[in-house]
Amino acid sequence: GVSSGAVTNTAGNPTTADTNISTILVDMQVPTVTYVNISTNNTLQPTVYAIVGDTVTVDFNTSEDLNSTLPIVTIAGQSASVTTNSASSYTATYSSMSSSDTEGNIDINISNVYDTFGNNIATPITSTTNSSAITFNKTKPTISTLSATAYTFVKDGNTTTLTVKFSEDVNITTAGDFNITLSTGDTATATLSTGAIDKATGITVNANFNSNANTSS
Repeated sequence: GVSSGAVTNTAGNPTTADTNISTILVDMQVPTVTYVNISTNNTLQPTVYAIVGDTVTVDFNTSEDLNSTLPIVTIAGQSASVTTNSASSYTATYSSMSSSDTEGNIDINISNVYDTFGNNIATPITSTTNSSAITFNKTKPTISTLSATAYTFVKDGNTTTLTVKFSEDVNITTAGDFNITLSTGDTATATLSTGAIDKATGITVNANFNSNANTSS
């Protein structure tokens, strides 16, 4: 406050004591983003990959409460929906990866982070704090080679061993039969078991042919 007589007007009249002076708070501390994690709802590897249709989520926390203006977040270059968990905790969501999105590491950008005094982070956040990362893969695997383990003639009801190689490493998630159509028009049925398959080695399967004509594999 101001003590009595500390201030006079030009005529010499002193002030009376006044203790009703409002307190002014000064905050020069810029908020920081203390935690950033990225994940997906991918059914196989939600901490590693996203495919077309997957949702990508970025969770982040700040060092202090923010004002009512939501941070701005982009995921894979697309605007994300941001929700408030608390004044210092947020979740950003890109609801569906698209075939038009770029394959590879999914970029993030967090900006417009203002505390309650209006201080804003100087540089947008573009990385996670825990090394989490998601790779977008929109290319479906294909069978790159199909070959018999030895040159064999087969006919209806015969079984031969085939090596199947894929265009990339794959996971067989559901065991079952699949049909192989040969250039002759004949077909063979092979059974796959669940598990990971390296593209370089492929997988060996027993194929049962169901053609009445003799077929060279």
